[in-house]
Parts: sequence; C-alpha cells; structure tokens
Amino acid sequence: MENFLLARYHMYQAVYYHKTVVGFDLMLQKVYEELMTKNKAHGYDDICKMSESELCDFNDNYVWNLLVKHKKDPSFIGTLINMLRERKRLKKIKDINGVSLFGKELPDYTTMKLIELDIQKKTLSKKSGVPEEWIFCSFPKPLQILSNPEDEPAIWVALKDGHHKPIANDPASIIHSLYKSCYLYARIYTEENKETSLLKGIHNCFNI
Repeated sequence: MENFLLARYHMYQAVYYHKTVVGFDLMLQKVYEELMTKNKAHGYDDICKMSESELCDFNDNYVWNLLVKHKKDPSFIGTLINMLRERKRLKKIKDINGVSLFGKELPDYTTMKLIELDIQKKTLSKKSGVPEEWIFCSFPKPLQILSNPEDEPAIWVALKDGHHKPIANDPASIIHSLYKSCYLYARIYTEENKETSLLKGIHNCFNI
C-alpha cells in the first residue's frame, strides 16, 4: 500500500504534471474556451441537453475536427491551433514546485499565484510587453498525498491482532510522516521568443 501511494505521487510528478503535458493542455483549453465563447464549440448547456447518441459523438474526433476547421483563424487562436497540430510547445519560463507541510504554501508559489488575477496579469503584460493572451498560468489543485485519517476515503490497514487502523496513524509507515503534506506546483508558459521578456517582467513585478 505504501508503494502504491508513493507511486501515485511520483506519477503526478513525472507524468500528469509533466511540463510538456501541462503546456499542451493549457493550449487546448484556451482554444476550446475561445471557440466556445464564439459559439463555435459545444458549451456546458449544449452538452447537458445532448442525447446519449449525441454524447457519444462528443469525443476526441469532435475536438480534432474543430482544430482542423478553425486552423486558418486570423487571431492568435489560429496560431495556437497550428502549434497543436504541429506539436510545437509553449515555452516554460518559470517553475516552482515542492512539498508543502501542514498546509503552508511555498513563499514564491504564493507570490506567483498573483499572476492569475486579471489586474496583475494586465500589469505583467504591460511591464513585459507580452500580450495577455500569451501569458499561460498553471496552478493545479495541490496534490494531497494521503487523506486525513478522519476522512471517509482514508486508507485503513488490517493488523495481525485483528484490529484496523488508518495507515496515516501507523508510526511504522513512512506515509505516517506524509499525510499532512501536499505537492504544490506552479508554472508560467509563453510563446517562443517571448520568454526572455516575460521572465524579466515577472522578476520586476513580483521579484521572483
């Protein structure tokens, strides 16, 4: 069980939160959001009204066909679509990650999260000369390594004497030292050739 939980933690670090995976996710999210805003892609209300048959067609092919259909869009969305189609990545320019103990955020992480605020992004764009739409931020929900032993999903282990206890309360388990911890990460991306300007802007605005 310990190995399973640690493997899950490392899978998030090495695969699900990998810089390239996250970069392409951000691009696709932005493209779909913009197309949805222009009523060129299914929105939440549309999806809720779909029949079972229609819902089955709301799949990867639907999204890929959207990219093909709008690849000549004159806005930056067209640029993003073609980057996706040609497997061209955004450039990661800032990366903060680490294990937070007892809910305490890493100082630079807390500061960098300010970039999510519209007013801060506008200021950063002005200072760096990088358009707002080319400032991509990724601040996923902190990864809780193990549930609190008082929570319903908590993992319990069977003891040799027939009793049970949450693995988080077992002093013989390495997980015992980790259940109050979580993994935090924050990343900022932008288009190639804009990275130096944006990095300087972040340093000037947030001193990180």
